[in-house]
Amino acid sequence: MVKALLVDLDLEESLCWLNPPDARGFKRSTLKELYAVADVRPVDFGVGWFGVVVLEALSGAVPLLCYVDEDIMSQLYPWHPIVTAREPAEILAALGRLADDPQERQRLGMRGRRVQDFHSHEVLAGRFAAEAECALRTTRAG
Repeated sequence: MVKALLVDLDLEESLCWLNPPDARGFKRSTLKELYAVADVRPVDFGVGWFGVVVLEALSGAVPLLCYVDEDIMSQLYPWHPIVTAREPAEILAALGRLADDPQERQRLGMRGRRVQDFHSHEVLAGRFAAEAECALRTTRAG
């Protein structure tokens, strides 16, 4: 979907599509290198949420362009570095802003590296332990 949308926006000359060496896809080490040379990483514009590809891209210090539901994001995170857009005109405008502002791309990329603030093993383990303890206390009290 991303490729078709960006081609429809007539951005073919600004894009470089890479094919993985085989059906297994790219190795993680290769993805890390590819994220590092990208100016912007467009991911998904339909779902309204994200998965591991977004987290990997953010940790690579590359500005991320993706559609996320801002209402849900604001309930889960005090801030996030994702440039959100959904409609073709919004995507084109966001790409234009990012293309014209290398300092903003760098700022967003570095802020994206802070994905560990929410998704590191340490943070998630602590959160899981606290929620499990709360559930256990509630079960015992009930």
